Amino acid sequence: EVVSQDVEEGEKVEKNTTIKVIISSGAGSVPVPDVVGSSSSNATAKLEGAGFKVSTDYKYSDDVAEGNVVSMTPSAGTSAKKGDTITIYLSQGPEKKETPMPNLIGQTEEQAKNTLSQMGCTVNVNTEYNSTQEAGKVVGQSIAPGTGVASGTTVTIAISKGVQSYYYKATITAPNNASPDNPVVGANITLTGADGSNIYSQSGVDIGSFPYTLEADSIKGNTSGTLNIVWILQDGSQSTQSSNVTFSQMN
Repeated sequence: EVVSQDVEEGEKVEKNTTIKVIISSGAGSVPVPDVVGSSSSNATAKLEGAGFKVSTDYKYSDDVAEGNVVSMTPSAGTSAKKGDTITIYLSQGPEKKETPMPNLIGQTEEQAKNTLSQMGCTVNVNTEYNSTQEAGKVVGQSIAPGTGVASGTTVTIAISKGVQSYYYKATITAPNNASPDNPVVGANITLTGADGSNIYSQSGVDIGSFPYTLEADSIKGNTSGTLNIVWILQDGSQSTQSSNVTFSQMN
């Protein structure tokens, strides 16, 4: 590009006159300012003030705060022409390395917490009833085994409260339709679970004990059952009364 000439514009000259012109060799080279460690805005302002264009890229860094300049291309102090583009690399902070999530099922709460703590994870704990793991053992985890987990991740584990317990309470009254000549004198009372297990059994309950209160707690593995009453009459004969019952959850 012509930057000057020895004959002014508009001046008349003879044919074959030699005219001297000066051609630009381009912008002069200047040292690239050092902006490593600066914030993105400060680095950009400094480089543009020196006459350079700026592009931005990113890389992980354990030493430079996130958002600040980690390095630059060309490097600081290098000569470059004004108008050249300088690339600055901004810190993304430390690279988050992932560790495979282990299978925590069956571990105690303390064991699971220690395992996750060593991975740098935060732990949340929920509890739930469970019939496959004894109380205090892990029965569930929010992140599946084998999944890559970065330090700082929050993991929720479910701890077994054991098998849900139920209770049953009933007040049993003696029948009033027995013959006066052959009254009820006692009863045999049994409560069985839906799976056939014996939950409560009392034989030879004297009629004087009625109304009779039946209470059974810590019932496990059954949510319902059958109440059987064998009424014993004075002459030794018997009559049977049976009813299906539902158990209530214990808190």
